[in-house]
Amino acid sequence: MLPERDVAEDMRDLCCKGLDLDACDAHGNTVLHVLAHRGFHNCVAEIVWAQGAGPAPGLAFHLRRVNQRGLTPLMVAVQGGWVRVAEVLVTAGASGWRNTRNGGGLVALAATAGQVPMLHWLFECTAWAKPGTAWRRVQTTETTRIAMLEGVDSAGCTPLHQAFAHARFDAARALLELGACPHARDARGKSVLTYAVETNAPADLLVALVAAGVDVHAADADGCTAVTTAARQFVSVHVHGALRVFCEVAVSKLGSVGAWCRANGLVRAAEYVETALRESQRWNQLKCAWMGACVALPERKS
Repeated sequence: MLPERDVAEDMRDLCCKGLDLDACDAHGNTVLHVLAHRGFHNCVAEIVWAQGAGPAPGLAFHLRRVNQRGLTPLMVAVQGGWVRVAEVLVTAGASGWRNTRNGGGLVALAATAGQVPMLHWLFECTAWAKPGTAWRRVQTTETTRIAMLEGVDSAGCTPLHQAFAHARFDAARALLELGACPHARDARGKSVLTYAVETNAPADLLVALVAAGVDVHAADADGCTAVTTAARQFVSVHVHGALRVFCEVAVSKLGSVGAWCRANGLVRAAEYVETALRESQRWNQLKCAWMGACVALPERKS
């Protein structure tokens, strides 16, 4: 494969001779799609800027053009994590408000692909103008930030849902740091926490969601909750799992879970939850007794 510098020089020659931007491969990918996929930002710059004089003729159409997967060149760059390519396309006028065929936006694409640097760039380096227009380099408003974080696709999933659904835990962590709402539910009522449980998210993320006040008993359209999902996945006290995390940080909320586990044949999960509840109750009794003894102590005379 040729170095990008050599490819960029060849691209410059082709631009001078009249490069056909309408040509595409069997998957509907144009030259811009292919270069964006490979991360060749210099080559993209040679195409979108007509020898440095300004935008190439008819460029807006090619920036909006989608391949068979419904992705524009900018979407391809975001999915691949190519920040410099995205910068070139955005500067040339590519719109960041166009959604994919399933209704997801650029933030969802970056989250699904686990592109953490791209997520930070979308929020920190380039602000969004009004929908349907190009981006502007101005400070991102809080309203725009919320729209980026809480935009949903056709299934009602936010970028945070998508990050957990595809086990992109670094991306999920980044979205939470950026202010994503942990209480969001998809179209069927499934919570972000349930998605995290299903993909065996790390304990620190589960703890963060519970600490943020996410309801561990929030049921979806099928009646499944984060706790019941965790109970079905329970293997052993020695193996990391969501049920173990819940018994450590949310044991006071698991009063009826043991009975539910026994009713559904999850004996080992039931025994684990019941043991955790007994230990918690015993600890609370000891704590109350200790506090009562401290209160009953006579004051020291000076």
